[in-house]
Amino acid sequence: MALPYFLNRSICQLTEVRQSFKLLPFSSIQSLLLLVSSDDKVTNERSEWVASQFPSVKKRVFIQFTNEKKLDHRVVNGILKINKRSFNFFGKPVTDLKNVIRSERFDLLINADERSLLQMHVIAATATSGMKIGSPLGNCKHLYPISLYSQTATTFEEYVINCHDYLNALSGSSETKNG
Repeated sequence: MALPYFLNRSICQLTEVRQSFKLLPFSSIQSLLLLVSSDDKVTNERSEWVASQFPSVKKRVFIQFTNEKKLDHRVVNGILKINKRSFNFFGKPVTDLKNVIRSERFDLLINADERSLLQMHVIAATATSGMKIGSPLGNCKHLYPISLYSQTATTFEEYVINCHDYLNALSGSSETKNG
C-alpha cells in the first residue's frame, strides 16, 4: 500500500509532464473519462445518467475506486475498477493499470470523486486527456486546468452539469444544461 507522501509525490511528478490542453465546448466532446468512488449500483446509475444527459458523447468510461480485492484492470461495460492494490508502494499505478489508462486518449476527464482520494488524483495525472476538470490539490496546482471546488457540496449530477456549464462558458458556447 502506498503512503500518502508517495501518492502526493507521484501526482506532482506526473503533472510535471505537462500535457497541452484544448478548450472545447461540451457539445464537441466525443470521449469522456469520469473518476468516481462509489459502489457498483451507483456507478451504473451514474453511467446511465451520463449517457442520457449527454448523448453526443460517444465514448464514456468510468474509473471506479472500490474495496474489492481481486481486480484485473480491464474496462467492463464502460467501467474500470481500481483499489489500493492498484498502486505500488511509491504511489505509481501498477503496470497493467497504467497501460490501460494510457492506451486511450479522452477529450475530457472529470474527477468527480466525492472523497477526493489521492489515488484518483494519481489516475487523473496519469491519464491522457485533452482537458481535465477536478478539485485542485494544494501542492500540485497544475493538475486540473479547470478547477471546480463544489464536488463535496453537490451531487454527482450537479457537479457534472456544473462542469458542462463552466466548460461551455469558458469556450464561448451559450449552451447550458438545466438539471
